Amino acid sequence: MKKRIFSVILCFVLLFTFCALPFSAFGMSVKSGTAALRKQFKFGEGPETKSGLSIDYRYFSPVKSANDKTKYPLMVIISGQGEHENEGDQIKMNDFCIWSADEYQKRFVSSKGAYLLFARAREELLLSWNQPSLIAPLNAAVEDFANKHSNVDKERIYVYGWSYGGVAALRAAAERPDMFACVIAASPTFIMNNESCKKLKNTAVWMILSKDDTIAPYSTMTYPTWQSIRDYSNNKDNIRLTTYDDAPNTEHIINHNSWLELIRDFDVKKSGYSGRKTIDGNSKEVSLKDGMLSWVSKQKLYTPSKEEKCSHECHINFVYLNRFWYIRVRFWKMFDNEEKRYCSCGVRHW
Repeated sequence: MKKRIFSVILCFVLLFTFCALPFSAFGMSVKSGTAALRKQFKFGEGPETKSGLSIDYRYFSPVKSANDKTKYPLMVIISGQGEHENEGDQIKMNDFCIWSADEYQKRFVSSKGAYLLFARAREELLLSWNQPSLIAPLNAAVEDFANKHSNVDKERIYVYGWSYGGVAALRAAAERPDMFACVIAASPTFIMNNESCKKLKNTAVWMILSKDDTIAPYSTMTYPTWQSIRDYSNNKDNIRLTTYDDAPNTEHIINHNSWLELIRDFDVKKSGYSGRKTIDGNSKEVSLKDGMLSWVSKQKLYTPSKEEKCSHECHINFVYLNRFWYIRVRFWKMFDNEEKRYCSCGVRHW
């Protein structure tokens, strides 16, 4: 009888201790291993777009309980070619899943955590992330995810990609500068046109490049893209370029894999890479002491001024009457009446 009473009391003590511990105490450490960390990721799929395509993904949620009201940033991660043929490959064929571990979740300042969404290209349909047709379904999936998860901070949605994934990341951010607060691109295998670079003028950008890259040539492809982004940027203090003199892949044959140190958030003592340097848009060298994740998590969506917002919204109401709008503006200019010099949105444009 005494043993039974003791057992009951012990169960209550253990139950109270378990409930009293903070939820974060049950988070996983890097020491748990990548296989265990990957099990935290759930399956999801975005809506089908007009093209008939949709994007599936694996995601990690930092939400600690049903009562957790914290707003967490959302990091969209897009890997390179060859990691998307089967569902789940995008988290099995690289080690970026360690960003779900406590050690890296804590690097997302203020919230001490972030959603991670690994998007998958439809490689089984012979579609890769360098194809523009995947950008609309990608952005639709991200927007749908943010709408369905109330803990997502819509002011802090970021997109990161490498190789073909870097191409998709830049294109996605250029298509939706109103959704992505920051874009990180490592060795993107294309030259971004000036028109797209202009769309990133108010977006935080971080590019990571290898000067000896044989897949994404530095002098003729990736650096010209950086130059264009830098030239159009309205906040050169808030863009970054990390370069390596030599960034080999795991076989030490092709200097393309400039993103491997980023897996550990640049906290790498010996990697085989050389000549790493990071500058901002003013060519001023910046420290990587705090890594990339803490910097990124401070980035927020740019809020346009009333005049900028008007140029995108209220004038569009007259898109079918463009000629009439032009005549109307020119006519108002003829008068010195201050009231007549203002647009219908209340902002003076002329």
